[in-house]
Amino acid sequence: MREFPRNVYSVARGEKTGDLGDRMRPTPESSTQEVLAGLVERVTFHNAENGFCVLRAKARGHRDLVTIVGHAAIISAGEWITASGEWTNDRTHGPAIQGAVSQDLSAEFDRRD
Repeated sequence: MREFPRNVYSVARGEKTGDLGDRMRPTPESSTQEVLAGLVERVTFHNAENGFCVLRAKARGHRDLVTIVGHAAIISAGEWITASGEWTNDRTHGPAIQGAVSQDLSAEFDRRD
């Protein structure tokens, strides 16, 4: 089996020696990630073609409505969502969570019974 010089895999981190396994481990997620759960109060914008949306939601632990920027295939006011992402300062919408939006579909199935 051919061996490569140790520094071939470590150029990005500036390391010259060490175990390859140490350098190949995934780095921990950023500590700025936040998860919010809440009720959609208003759909400010939704693009049906690509799912991009801007939502205003009443989130647990927040007094005021929170702006959420993400993607959802179909979304409407009154839906329960969970959003995870990082806080950003959007030029148009102000402080916002930007990231993933997931809908709680169990509430939909409960209503159908």
